[in-house]
Amino acid sequence: MPVMLVRVSIILTFCFFVCFPCYAADTTKIVFDDLGNISAYWLAVITSEGITKKQINSLTAGAVLSQPILEISREVVDFDLYRDNGIIALVTETNNHRLFFTSSNNNGWRFSLPQMLNQNGQNPRLACQANRLAVAWEKSGSLELCQSGNNGSIFEPPLALQITGEIITLPQVLFDNNHAVKVVFVSQHKITGQYSIWQENPRQLIYRSYDKIDDLHFHLSHDLLIITWQEQNFSGWHNYYCLSLDQGLTYGNPQTFNPDGKPRAVGFPGGRFAAITFDNNQLKVSEIPTINPPAPLPATPTPLVTNNKNPLLLSCSINNNEPTFYQLSIAPQAKLNQPLFSQTQLPPFTNSNVTFTLSPETLAEGKYYWQVSANNGTAQSPATERRSLIIDNTAPNFSALEAERQFGQVIFRGCINSSPAWLAINNQAQNLTDGGTFTATFELTAGLNNWLFRISDEAGNLQLISREVYYDPASPEVVVTLGDNQSWFKAGAAVLLQAIIHDPKNIIEDKESPLLTLPGEKSEPFLVYDEETGTLSGFITLPKTLPNGKQSASLTFHRQNGDALVSSFTFNIGVAAETSGVARDMTASAETIFLAPPPPAPENLLISFAAGPNPFSPARELPRAFSATADNKGMVFAYSLIQPADIKIRIYDITGTLIWVKEINGASSGFTPWSGTDQAGQIAANGIYPYFFTANNGGQKETRRGKIVIYQ
Repeated sequence: MPVMLVRVSIILTFCFFVCFPCYAADTTKIVFDDLGNISAYWLAVITSEGITKKQINSLTAGAVLSQPILEISREVVDFDLYRDNGIIALVTETNNHRLFFTSSNNNGWRFSLPQMLNQNGQNPRLACQANRLAVAWEKSGSLELCQSGNNGSIFEPPLALQITGEIITLPQVLFDNNHAVKVVFVSQHKITGQYSIWQENPRQLIYRSYDKIDDLHFHLSHDLLIITWQEQNFSGWHNYYCLSLDQGLTYGNPQTFNPDGKPRAVGFPGGRFAAITFDNNQLKVSEIPTINPPAPLPATPTPLVTNNKNPLLLSCSINNNEPTFYQLSIAPQAKLNQPLFSQTQLPPFTNSNVTFTLSPETLAEGKYYWQVSANNGTAQSPATERRSLIIDNTAPNFSALEAERQFGQVIFRGCINSSPAWLAINNQAQNLTDGGTFTATFELTAGLNNWLFRISDEAGNLQLISREVYYDPASPEVVVTLGDNQSWFKAGAAVLLQAIIHDPKNIIEDKESPLLTLPGEKSEPFLVYDEETGTLSGFITLPKTLPNGKQSASLTFHRQNGDALVSSFTFNIGVAAETSGVARDMTASAETIFLAPPPPAPENLLISFAAGPNPFSPARELPRAFSATADNKGMVFAYSLIQPADIKIRIYDITGTLIWVKEINGASSGFTPWSGTDQAGQIAANGIYPYFFTANNGGQKETRRGKIVIYQ
């Protein structure tokens, strides 16, 4: 026992046995707060100069001597009081059951004149809050309650509380934290003798028993309402308490406790859940054992990524049939021990989960951790494991978005700057790679075509972007390719450029002589236009000063009215990554052409294939990149195979006549030149010559087709 309480016990013993031998123990009142301040008040009989008097004495824990508060009429047999910050409110009962009220605002030095509350009341109980007072008492098997809103100067007419067929006793009254008057009392059925504990405002049955109920007490500690009572059965008296965590709306199941003596009050003096007893003239504090509530289990997945534009919901599953507070705590990543937000919730007993709803502006953007603990009013469970929470208020967007029009179609290519993300174009879901890139192709209709890009992320952020493309089916169109999107070239290399021209009304004038614009230079390359297929092709030499990376270029044509028609295209300078297909070195001299086809499928024989220069002149020397013939004239078929195979190259003229054939057995890779002559050694005339390149390895066969353009 703490030293302070031992000292109080000694003083009380001395006072009762020496000074006040006529003390009546049933009138003792215990007043305490959660900070550990405890006071005892009792009605004492004194004799002075042969005159018997009565007074109310008090003793505060830690004090040396008791102090008289008020000398009262010797007819007083019971009382109740409120004392705080120098204010004392007092209600008394005389031996003829008259009830009086008086008060003092100077710590008992002077009291107001007593005013009668009732002429036939018993067992009065008093509650005070600010300037409001409430007094309840027993009267003829029922209760009466009267209130005052001006510190007791005037009381309202009493309100009767009755239960048909029941006798009401033992009233207890207080103001809750919502400033509402709460009254609890015991009733006994006139026929069955059954006892019940009730609460008024709202009226509800808290407990019922056939055993006798006595010594009822009512206490408020923070948000916790505590009811205690004693119950007598064949084995003696037993002590019970019952808790409400929601200001008396619901109560938990009764719990037994065994204090050291008869309890006068139960609460949290000094932060401990304990009972205060006064037995054998000693004031004691007996701690009541508590049981931790079951810990909740987080139900919201982790990590949770969301924004604060919509309410944030965090859930835990629970399994508890007792009233229990669940407290949410959220802390930033850098300050886990310094919660910046907490919220407490009391769900109904029958719920299988508890959900916390945070207002939209509660948390700023960033990473947090959250956890939940349970508190049943007397003990707290361990907190749940920390779970991560990411607040992301930034909407996703395109880091790149390109539109390419090709013969009645538009191809959108782009990359999204957030991962993971989801993209829908005109309500059609699109596939995104791990890097957030996508390619989507749509058919064009004549006139204005509209697309709505809807980008969302896992936080729920949304971005809407629109694009428009005007399409005239009769308008000329040029699509240029230089390898493909995965091809990589060396600066200064000679590469094949091809363009497909769609010109239904023959509007373009200079189909064979467009202006080529490369980074840092412009030129008019030698290109050949095949009117039958609408294909423009030829070899160009890339500038030697091009840096690595994606480069942009264009072909510029002119319409008959003089307007320019510009067709843009891109190509890559550098070396492709090893994992995505190494660019193949096709070296014939000092210059290299780089090709990066996709990794070969198991059924493919060819790893890479190229034919050039195309177009070419049998009479002119080849560019150094293709000078594989003895006299540096003609063109070259370059190839690389996944395994050795038999090679057969056939070249035809436009009439379908085979003019040249070459067979090579067991080739793995190589360069096969064609000088531009036919089987008889005659130089082929200007024109287009289809070719077939076939690789055959048993049952596995692969053929490449193309056209070679010869000019003199």
